[in-house]
Amino acid sequence: MLYVNTKKALISLSILLLLANPSSGETNIPHPVKVGDPFPSFTLPNNLSAADIKALRLPVQKTISLENIPSEMILIELLNVYCHTCQLQVPMFNQLLESLQSDKTLGPKVALLGITVGNNAHEVEKFKRSFEVQYPILAD
Repeated sequence: MLYVNTKKALISLSILLLLANPSSGETNIPHPVKVGDPFPSFTLPNNLSAADIKALRLPVQKTISLENIPSEMILIELLNVYCHTCQLQVPMFNQLLESLQSDKTLGPKVALLGITVGNNAHEVEKFKRSFEVQYPILAD
């Protein structure tokens, strides 16, 4: 996992993701996120279930931004639903979520969120059903 400094987010880089730096004015030029870099701000369409929204303690809204999640720390898994390794990691992330939720100290402070790379909401929903994903996953 890679620690990034905005909103104390942690990222599991299941696949290498190049993100544009929105503050540079050159948003078309990607660069890798490095240790200590702030996690880029994002807004994605809300494809989360009612249970996922409740788990993240979010109001019902059309879009989700990192800034909307009230947790002190956010564990973010970047994945693709067709990635074999990502599919194999689901049980580990389910177990992590269960451990966090059962911990009275960490439970209220830590959120777990998956963000897909190159997948739509329909693909995400099929992936969640097929692999019994218990944590929220946003489609990019």
